[in-house]
Amino acid sequence: MFGVAADQTHALVTVYKGGVGAVERVDQQTGTVTQVWNNLDQQTPGDTAMSADLTAVAGLDQQRVDHELDLDTGHVVALGPCEQVIRLDRSGRTALVDGQSACEADLSPGPAPVSGQPTSSRVVDMTTGRTILDLGKTLLWGGEFGPPSDDGRPAIVVLMDASDKNKVDVRDLKTGAHLGTYAPDKGFLLKASLTPDAKRLVVTSTTGDLTVLDLAKLAHARRPQDAVVWTVKAHNGSVQGLAVSSSGIIASAASAGNVRVWSPSGHLLADLPIHPDDVPSLAFARGTTTLYYEDGNDVLRKFSIDPTASMRLAQTLVTRPFTPDECSRYFPNQRCPTFGSVRSQ
Repeated sequence: MFGVAADQTHALVTVYKGGVGAVERVDQQTGTVTQVWNNLDQQTPGDTAMSADLTAVAGLDQQRVDHELDLDTGHVVALGPCEQVIRLDRSGRTALVDGQSACEADLSPGPAPVSGQPTSSRVVDMTTGRTILDLGKTLLWGGEFGPPSDDGRPAIVVLMDASDKNKVDVRDLKTGAHLGTYAPDKGFLLKASLTPDAKRLVVTSTTGDLTVLDLAKLAHARRPQDAVVWTVKAHNGSVQGLAVSSSGIIASAASAGNVRVWSPSGHLLADLPIHPDDVPSLAFARGTTTLYYEDGNDVLRKFSIDPTASMRLAQTLVTRPFTPDECSRYFPNQRCPTFGSVRSQ
């Protein structure tokens, strides 16, 4: 997992190092790597949660106790023995916490990963420890917070409930009210994200589908499927990576071997080949349409949705015309860059 700063000066990346999980800060200009947190559980460094502004991270230590670290102050908050942070809000002050998975023996062939009694899943104020929303025995697969409201806290939370047909449930954090539920007709949900205006919910599935839902319709629709704005067969396999930009551009990724970029209306903008050696991760730099995505051999690649920037970059890296296949793959909605007096169509 990784995140990229809004000014694109640095990234935070979770890695294996010497058999131990760690979080590293990578300077985008110099390539300098600084370790900001180590001694994480070597089995699950990919489970690290990061705030979008990259001021806080959360993850399991070697004793499988989950902590949140404030990167500005160095302050560490420890959670209960069975609790695990699934998601942090933009500032890291609000956390979605699963209290079931780590201590639930029925979820693994052997004993539970952590010794203890499962507890309620919840949304937590990490500055005070106060429970904002008690979710009971909900088994959380994932989740997402809405954008900050006037008080700086998210107003809604998206819950990916693995204990009941892998559905996605939207809740109001101020009142606890249900704002809608969705489950696909086929396959299981894998990822969920919200558009920046919190009007649409984007989900992916094991069947390769990418689906966009209207949240207002989802709250009142007679059938959840009536809230579907559009859906596409995004990939041939499970869609394990998902990111949404500040302008509603959507990026999806699959271990099958590609990252694809979609317009807010569902049109394919780019198809980028990858050769992942793990579950692919991707993220937009906050406030931009610049996409960063993981390739094999620990390579982090950058792709700009801005065609002018893409063409300018292409002309600095490639001195020959693009082939027709490259044109359709990298520049599907505009003419390919010009090289000298030759223009590829």
